[in-house]
Amino acid sequence: MAVEVSPVERIRPAVSVSVWRTSAQWRRAPSASVVTFWPATLALRPLGATLIAVIVGNPAMINAYKAGIPGNGKPFPDGSKMAKIHWNAKKSADAPSPTMVPDTLHDVDFMARDSKRFAKTGNWGYAQFNYDGAADAFTPLGSGSDCGFACHTIVKTKDYVFTTFPKR
Repeated sequence: MAVEVSPVERIRPAVSVSVWRTSAQWRRAPSASVVTFWPATLALRPLGATLIAVIVGNPAMINAYKAGIPGNGKPFPDGSKMAKIHWNAKKSADAPSPTMVPDTLHDVDFMARDSKRFAKTGNWGYAQFNYDGAADAFTPLGSGSDCGFACHTIVKTKDYVFTTFPKR
């Protein structure tokens, strides 16, 4: 599944969207509910009543999960990438209550593992782009590739990754 990111390409912070564009095949990252879309699947995770998240990973990330990483104590391999897309949630006009569905885009978060480029931040580069619907534009949150590192230090033993791979 190709990820369309053209509106964001105008933004070039220390970790740009182009880092993630090179992944031609993105697959779902493990999470609570799974919805299948051809040719890939996405994990939808309701976050309270306000946001819905979809987490996708490139083949290196998904294959690492399947190999037991990070639960086996090994780090993800360089080249692993994941993206989390947040939408504001709204009640479905068609489905029975309390079905929540995505509404407007909220933000897009990225992580990319590269032990040479991001050695100071646990070998991960982080970026968050907040979406402004009125301007139809993305704005980077913070600057540099370390904008998410402080938050992720609480999962250092899991190679700085919050998302787990539940038993199938």
